[in-house]
Amino acid sequence: MAELEDLNTIPANMFVVNLDKKKSASILERRNEEGFLAKWKKTPSSPVELNELSQLQTIISNFGFSSTLDSWKFSLAHDRIFRVDILRYQADLALAVSSPKRIEWIHTVPLKILVFLWRVSMDRIPTTDALSHRGINVNSIMCPLCQLDVEKTYHLLVNCSYSEKTFRWIFEWCSMEPQKFASVAELLDFAAKWGNRAKKKKIFLSVIYGTIWCIWRARNDLVFNNTPSKPAKTADNVNSLVFGWVNIGTKWEMEIG
Repeated sequence: MAELEDLNTIPANMFVVNLDKKKSASILERRNEEGFLAKWKKTPSSPVELNELSQLQTIISNFGFSSTLDSWKFSLAHDRIFRVDILRYQADLALAVSSPKRIEWIHTVPLKILVFLWRVSMDRIPTTDALSHRGINVNSIMCPLCQLDVEKTYHLLVNCSYSEKTFRWIFEWCSMEPQKFASVAELLDFAAKWGNRAKKKKIFLSVIYGTIWCIWRARNDLVFNNTPSKPAKTADNVNSLVFGWVNIGTKWEMEIG
């Protein structure tokens, strides 16, 4: 019998494959009449994992056993012959990281919030969708604030009905027309370019930073403390938070002026 490929290479980009306790198990060990029979270290539960499990069962059920010896084939090349230049090109594409949106440094905004905004700009905050993709078992990947869509960075902070209502309160507080944004980067870009006076720009950008931070805190209070809050309350928290920042900034400017 020809040697069979390991599960962790068929296909390598499937999250569900990495949930098997024995990654070096052969297809023969995990194949039965029903398809794929794994020994899970964590049972597939998220939509992504369940979909991949279905795909994997289809792949294995259609797997053809051959009496000939196995051979290596380079799938990235049309002639299936390994070439370093093709591999290097694909590796460069995979490792290429798009430049995150530049976060403007405001000295009155606490460092932990600036770091959080930097992580937001790179889509690196621990939403349930992100945790699920890292193989962490979560009860649900739906947005805890609205339960209407998967909790991704853009949805949670910009597109969620909760965040939209919060921003509506904030824009009314700033005597501005409510805005709709296609991404977090677009929101930050709008805030950075708003107004024609440097001081007003910094204050408004601080308001947007504070709003994003308070939406995240409202989300965490609901998830970890089971404490729901209304968008109007979150907007009040932004008001108090930013008011403190502005006061600190005014005193700081007077001291160095």
